[in-house]
Amino acid sequence: MKLYDEEELRKKNEKSKKMKNLILVSIIFTIILIVLLMIGIYYLIQNPNKITVMYNGKENEKMENMIMTKSDYNEETIVYFPIRQVASLMGYNSGNGDYGKNVESLDNCYIESEKEVAIFSVDSNVIYKIDKTKKDNNPESDYKYEEVKIDNKIIKDNNLLYIDIEGLEEAFNLYITVDSKKKKIDITPLDTLIKSAQNTITTKKLGKLDEKFVNNKAILDNMIVVESSDYDGKKGVRNFSNGEEILGFQYDDITYVPSKESFLVEKDDKVGIIGSDGIVKIKPEYDNLILIDSENGLYLAEDNTNFGVIDENQNSKIFFEYKKIGVDISQFKENDIRNEYVLFGKLIPAQRASDGKWIFYRINSTTNSDGEKNVECSIIQDMGFDNIGCIVSNINNRGIVNNLMIIKEYNLVVVGNYGTYGVMDLNGKDALGKIYASMFLETTSGVTDYCAIDGSGNTIKIIDELKNKGYEKVE
Repeated sequence: MKLYDEEELRKKNEKSKKMKNLILVSIIFTIILIVLLMIGIYYLIQNPNKITVMYNGKENEKMENMIMTKSDYNEETIVYFPIRQVASLMGYNSGNGDYGKNVESLDNCYIESEKEVAIFSVDSNVIYKIDKTKKDNNPESDYKYEEVKIDNKIIKDNNLLYIDIEGLEEAFNLYITVDSKKKKIDITPLDTLIKSAQNTITTKKLGKLDEKFVNNKAILDNMIVVESSDYDGKKGVRNFSNGEEILGFQYDDITYVPSKESFLVEKDDKVGIIGSDGIVKIKPEYDNLILIDSENGLYLAEDNTNFGVIDENQNSKIFFEYKKIGVDISQFKENDIRNEYVLFGKLIPAQRASDGKWIFYRINSTTNSDGEKNVECSIIQDMGFDNIGCIVSNINNRGIVNNLMIIKEYNLVVVGNYGTYGVMDLNGKDALGKIYASMFLETTSGVTDYCAIDGSGNTIKIIDELKNKGYEKVE
């Protein structure tokens, strides 16, 4: 009986000891949880908008630390990235001011890679891009600007320019996904996607990836431009994800048009436009096509040395009866003209074949209740001008003088007839009611003015004249 009691007591003691140990472990575990919870709460308080940025599959703390968040009018959080800091992280060159101009400005900046340049301006929702590979193919040509529109404007904070995620994607040619619940941004650069596309093409034995830089951008929209090894180098387009055919191997050349997610195709020395859905928009029956207005879907078309303008459904907007459409801006580089075909996004200059005179068409765009856009181009004056812009010559004892085509801040164009010049507004009207012997840009002591010389040789400040007429700057 005594032995049994001792055994029972021993078991009770062991049980009690185990219980104490279990309670002790529970207390320690609870303390750890409380500490971790307090750390988590403190971290959330200190970092309420913590966003994880994954770059090429790895967390990138440097990019995370760059992020700035702001709320729009809907109280939705918008994530912004500092342009030049991201450029440095990704191995781009960058600078303040406009590309190609030796003028520093904190309201403008640019980034530059081996193949492309992107240009930014504060309060603008447009990014201008230059494909340097096109220049390489034709060294004598001037750079052509591609206009990329984004929803949210470029902003400035603490003398740095910032863009949102959409702008980041467009400017640096990135594929970005956003998980709002997890507050995670996943970024994949184009070079990584190109390698993946090459593997897909090799695995599926599709031929080889087209090397044209602009065609590589199609990968960002889940498409691959491929050159066949079986059909005499003919080109086609495949779906990036599954390899399914979008355009068959029947085209001599294909050029992707990113802003329209469509393809300029060449067949039998004629070109046309086909959408990413494989549906023909413009039949390949023109000698050349150039997208001149992405927003309104307008193309400059050449047919047997005559020029006209058509929309993306092949409807004629300007008849094929002009010697030239668009102006030569190579002599007006200080005028900051990005699109030689459409001035101020409204005016299309056209040179008549009959007499060589220049006239202007104005783009009128409306949207109906069904959301369909109607675009018309109408002549705003048909008198005709000898010149668009003024080429400066024989002006002595002045500052730095440059040729003048537009007065950008007021949406005015310099036009000339019979050796004299005036300014025209967007409605084709004479803005000042005066003619001048010459008009030009003059820079003195770092300040640039719009100037004119009247018939008596007097220098006129054009902006002063415009203010006297009641004109206000365009916002």
